[in-house]
Amino acid sequence: MMSTRKRIFYLIIIFLTFLDILFLGYVVFFPVSSTLRYSVVAFDLIVCIILWIEFIYSYRHSKSKKKYLKDNSLSILGMFPIDFIFLRALRLVKLVQLIKLYVLARETTGNISKFLKHTLLDKIIFI
Repeated sequence: MMSTRKRIFYLIIIFLTFLDILFLGYVVFFPVSSTLRYSVVAFDLIVCIILWIEFIYSYRHSKSKKKYLKDNSLSILGMFPIDFIFLRALRLVKLVQLIKLYVLARETTGNISKFLKHTLLDKIIFI
């Protein structure tokens, strides 16, 4: 089971990623001032750095490095702060993975984790 400190860390990352997606969506679809656009880009860069740190930490502590890279290949593309809507939309994949990780860490019986592994629900939600 995951420690309380780690769960809080993942909750913060989930919240920041969700805010980042909302802010980026707002800037893309609505006219905004250059100051607000710059602030959103700066916030996006900070979130990307945090996501990369989490990714590197999780990669270094994973048992199977190849499997970890395979499972996170789409989210890697979404962590780049590039001004291309499709790549930024891939951040939703990372958000779903973080939520799944948080939920699975809290689950003690393993029923939810078995269900998600067999149904690939996170990938279905993304599609």
